[in-house]
Amino acid sequence: MRSIGILALALLLAACSGAAASPAPASAPAPASSGAAAAPAASSGHALPRALAALVDQARREGRAVIYGVASTPAEEEAIERAFADYYGFGLDLSFETGLHPQKVAELVNLGRSGVPSGIDLFWSSDLMTNQLDQAGLLHDAAWLEPLGLAPDETMLHGQSIWIHDSFLVNVLYNTQKVTAADAPHRYQDLLQPRWQGAIVAPRTPSQMVYLTYVYGEDAATELAEGLVKQRIAFVPTYPDATARVAAGEYLLGIGQHAEREGRKGAPLADAPLDVGIVIPWGMVLLADAEHPAAATLVAYFLSTPEGQHAIDQTWAISRTSSPDTALWRVAQGKELKRVPLDWLEREQTRLQRKYADVLGIR
Repeated sequence: MRSIGILALALLLAACSGAAASPAPASAPAPASSGAAAAPAASSGHALPRALAALVDQARREGRAVIYGVASTPAEEEAIERAFADYYGFGLDLSFETGLHPQKVAELVNLGRSGVPSGIDLFWSSDLMTNQLDQAGLLHDAAWLEPLGLAPDETMLHGQSIWIHDSFLVNVLYNTQKVTAADAPHRYQDLLQPRWQGAIVAPRTPSQMVYLTYVYGEDAATELAEGLVKQRIAFVPTYPDATARVAAGEYLLGIGQHAEREGRKGAPLADAPLDVGIVIPWGMVLLADAEHPAAATLVAYFLSTPEGQHAIDQTWAISRTSSPDTALWRVAQGKELKRVPLDWLEREQTRLQRKYADVLGIR
């Protein structure tokens, strides 16, 4: 009977793959029984939650998973594939795609309305982005995470997303060959100093101003946005683009990524000693039309484990800020951390996104 149940589960998940435009179905992998562990799922020796271990054979058959969210080189993809294989005892072809998240969300919403498959299994982003996919009915509900046996504080988006890492997407970094630590901004308002006119670059998104509104209030954030326009802030397509322009010396300051990932490669970058750290938790959600749901579930679980946290820190310099001796843990030291809650985003994000897009001239 157990084998029949697993087969039925596989067929049910496969049937969900054409439903991108429909409300998120309740048919995700079978729930775990109070977090009970099974025998090791593979030769790696790691014991998995029983219901998760039951997905291993299906994941092997699927063979791959497509993850949207993090910029990755072929070497970095291979590093994560090796770490995954070391953990589970078998490998998957992992494809990481990225771009500007607001544009990708809008694209997926339009595709869903037209009934066109997304081609993505996991979307890896902040609640600000994944909440829009949820509102469009493009996600599996929380049932897909039940086999993982997670604690409530390990989930996001009303239990539909698994917390993978924290991000400082409103971080300020600077070129260390052209700016000293003493001269670098210590507050966000320092960006409006005359010395930085024409010297600031950021990704083409109003999301950063939305987060700043939560910290400073709408009047102060609007004043900052208008001031950045007067500073002739430059916009480029993605966060990595902004970081690369600062590393090359084209701009002195960049708003977006933290500095350690490129700094490890020798780039002349450092994080500005800001007094506030705006922490944006990032999680993974399973799309309703995912073609590889079992493989995707195993990937999400792995990246949340200590082994997975070590792998993403070594590969991309990202982790949870609570993971000691990682890049994100170091960025957080000495800062007053501000976390933007989902309930506030649900009330304010749509209006503020439109407002700041107009203020900044982002189309």
